[in-house]
Amino acid sequence: MSALGTVSLTIALAATLVSIVCLFIATLKTKPPQAGASQIKLASPAVSRMQFIGILFVWLSALALTLCCILLVIGFLGADNSLEYVVKYRSNSASNLALLYKISGLWAGRAGSLLFWAWLISVFNAIVALRAWLLSRRKAAQLNNDSPAAPSVLKANSTALDSAALLVAQLVLLVFLAIIMLAQGNQPFAPLPAEFLDASGNLTGAATLWGLNPLLEHWAMAIHPPTLFAGYAGMTIPFAYAIATLVVNDPSRTWVERSSRYTLVSWLFLGIGIGLGAIWAYVELSFGGYWGWDPVENASLLPWGAAVALVHSMTNYRQRGTMKRWTVMLACVTFAFVIIGTFITRSGIVESVHAFEFNLIATILFGCLIFVPLILGALGLIVRREAFVDETDAISEAESFMSKDVAYFLNNVIMLLCMGALIVMTLWPLITGLTPLGRITLGAADFARYARPLSILYCIILAVCPLLAWKKTSAADFLRNARIPGIAAVVVFVALCAYFATTLLPSYMATMAQGGDAARDLLAGGPFILYAALTLIGFLTASLLAFNALFLLIRALRKRNLRVQTLGGFVSHMAIGVLLVGLIGSSMYSYAKEGSLISDFQGSSDYHGMAVNQASDSFTIKNYTLRYVSTEADESDNGDDILYTLTLAVEKNGVSVGQVSPQVLVVQSTGQQSSHPAVLSSPLEDLFVVFQGLDGMGNYALDVRINHLIWFVWIGFALLMLGTTVAAVGRRK
Repeated sequence: MSALGTVSLTIALAATLVSIVCLFIATLKTKPPQAGASQIKLASPAVSRMQFIGILFVWLSALALTLCCILLVIGFLGADNSLEYVVKYRSNSASNLALLYKISGLWAGRAGSLLFWAWLISVFNAIVALRAWLLSRRKAAQLNNDSPAAPSVLKANSTALDSAALLVAQLVLLVFLAIIMLAQGNQPFAPLPAEFLDASGNLTGAATLWGLNPLLEHWAMAIHPPTLFAGYAGMTIPFAYAIATLVVNDPSRTWVERSSRYTLVSWLFLGIGIGLGAIWAYVELSFGGYWGWDPVENASLLPWGAAVALVHSMTNYRQRGTMKRWTVMLACVTFAFVIIGTFITRSGIVESVHAFEFNLIATILFGCLIFVPLILGALGLIVRREAFVDETDAISEAESFMSKDVAYFLNNVIMLLCMGALIVMTLWPLITGLTPLGRITLGAADFARYARPLSILYCIILAVCPLLAWKKTSAADFLRNARIPGIAAVVVFVALCAYFATTLLPSYMATMAQGGDAARDLLAGGPFILYAALTLIGFLTASLLAFNALFLLIRALRKRNLRVQTLGGFVSHMAIGVLLVGLIGSSMYSYAKEGSLISDFQGSSDYHGMAVNQASDSFTIKNYTLRYVSTEADESDNGDDILYTLTLAVEKNGVSVGQVSPQVLVVQSTGQQSSHPAVLSSPLEDLFVVFQGLDGMGNYALDVRINHLIWFVWIGFALLMLGTTVAAVGRRK
């Protein structure tokens, strides 16, 4: 297995190198079209053959990497002890999802995830190559049919733009393969050292304690990494086309038309990955939330935010011929953000509960890959500055601040400023560690203090932009467009204000009265008057955003001029409004309380005592009361995992509303322990219960939270993914 995997990796590397050489020659010798001319040009037979050979080797590298992934999955399914990576990340789960958890070992560690990522890049490259080949065949056939005297060409001829884009994308793949093969810790097919195997081939010593972290054995976490990686890999394509359009000096809309669908699909995968990670964190981790501003969480948000700006810029480029230089550079910035995220998680240079150990080669290569796209994009735009001129200068032609032109520009600027600030704050411990001040770590409250007002400002622009006209919007036109959605939004806003006064405000006051870390985090958000004002402005913005989008959607349907892409945009904007309500309620006004159920079994913290332990009192948080029902200890089929379950009856205002069963999982061989929270969910609030095991007195330790409006987070997330999917599949002209 080890030898076959290594050979496959070597073939992939060799095929990538050959494809790069062939595509470079083809791109260099293909005469690019003049600005404004048709991008489809017929090359000489020699150049056509070189392009076709390059495409063949693009496919070969994808096939070789596919084989590598299949071999590694086979190793996990068969519990192959000959591979060190398999032994370190194998799953011994006996649950119904055991097969999924075994396969997820492929991307659980750094070596496997880098291989999986490289494979995804190769798949995207293979799709680009296939589409370019099919397009060139159709064009060649059309030209030959229209003009029998046309020169004879190979039907596999591709355009100069596609060849250059493939060249750039294969260069990115080459860097990933170099990181995998040159760094010893990144080699997924490295054999397990003999010291960890006995004469019968069984594991011995420390290797018997290795395996997949039980916290990762959850359906959302099993799917979360591959969706993120698909988004990361897909962002290679718009970057490749942006550099390619500079190389061939073609400022037309062609490169945007070629890459916009890849951008939307990649953004969709990034959104799904982030959402699944939030779901996993909420139901599996014990901190009671879904976002902790961990460096790796921030790393996934960076390219997603930049892609938001890129999608809107591409719309301007394609429809109005504006923001040309900005869009090209933004494609490079988005890809650089992908690599920054990779740098944070894979280099080990920033401390995180998700990050891998430090690796010098990965740090150097990923560090270089951050700056190279930015340098190439900037230099290319300097060299091609005369060609990449906007057809109209949208900002200078805007006759007032209240115009769609200005709103699109501010949309981009604010999003990039937010992502730039996020990078600086994430790397702040590293930056300050190089100064005499020493290493300074920022907490979640520090991130939230800046993120909340900036996010609301961004949403205000999203809410207003669809109501504006290009160049100038008169006050009468704006009021006419805003009247109906504004009235509906005010009605919802009044309802949200009532909920704020009756539910959210009491939670805020109770947290402040209780003191502790939670109260300090609230104080870090600013004085109460500012905190409350931000909440109300956010609720008003969310109401306007949702109803503006809904109003415009209904109007477009009535006029029967709604395009699929526009439909996706309206649904996405409504989703952001719903999501904003959920984010405010669940992250700014969560109420938590820790305590214990006094047990009849005193003086021991031995988990095995829990099977016969009884509790004699209740736990109260606001209007909820939790009463002891039972405890159970279940040993899994693998004989290693013991799951301790505490069942509690829940009453709200004295009325029974169900039961919760939080759990503690203990892996006996490794000593690993993880809490599995229980959630009693309702449309307006969740009761979140964490069983922390037995305290030093043998009592049942509990951490209970009330998370308000969190359903709006999940509904908003689902709507956002639906809108993005609709926009991604819509036909482009």
